[in-house]
Amino acid sequence: MLSCLVGVAGCDMKGCRSDNSSGLESPVALAEPVYGSGTISGTVSYDGPMPDVKIVGESDACGEVVDESLVVSADGGLANVLVYLDGEQVVDSTGQARTPAELDQTGCRFVPRVQGVQIQQIFEVANGDPMRHNVRFAPENNERQNLIFATGGTRQSVTFNRPESDPFVVKCDIHPWMTAYVRVFGHPFYATTDTDGRFEIAQVPAGEYDVTTWHELLGERSATLTVGDEVTQLDFTYARPQS
Repeated sequence: MLSCLVGVAGCDMKGCRSDNSSGLESPVALAEPVYGSGTISGTVSYDGPMPDVKIVGESDACGEVVDESLVVSADGGLANVLVYLDGEQVVDSTGQARTPAELDQTGCRFVPRVQGVQIQQIFEVANGDPMRHNVRFAPENNERQNLIFATGGTRQSVTFNRPESDPFVVKCDIHPWMTAYVRVFGHPFYATTDTDGRFEIAQVPAGEYDVTTWHELLGERSATLTVGDEVTQLDFTYARPQS
């Protein structure tokens, strides 16, 4: 396994940070994203019994940590589902000007558990815990990383130069229950459902798209949707897998 230990490059009001570019080739010049005025809004639901509360880890500093692989609201909304667009209208663009995506380590958990990040967008990893962590991930199309956080209040930044066809898993070897998933996209048209299962993808150009959802346990769902200049509603439902 290739490991890359990233040194601290500087500090600011958000803590110490370092920067690193992740890609198997040098960054290429890409156009800015082309945005429109359409919005896709919806809910992802879970049709099944409420999951049991399961303890997956424990530490002196964090206490008990519960399993977050299947998070369902009282109304059946399914959290941590990645929703994204495909189609001829979706072309690679740079995410350099976007607000950085952030992955925090807090309470011996990764927050958020599931997210997307665009190529050339800053992906900032923070340690909000007063303890040592490492953040290890091995994408297919970008460089593997093993970021070391010796203390709390530190940050390290990575950028990805190539899209990934699937989410990659993020782990902490010191606290092996800590898990997150990140998908690198070539475009900005994606979202993750909140704790009520809701999502919104804004500024979508008019046209026809394939809309796909991904959940770490329940897999994928897809639908074809025509987007205009207004809000278009699209809902998905996952059923409990047959045992």
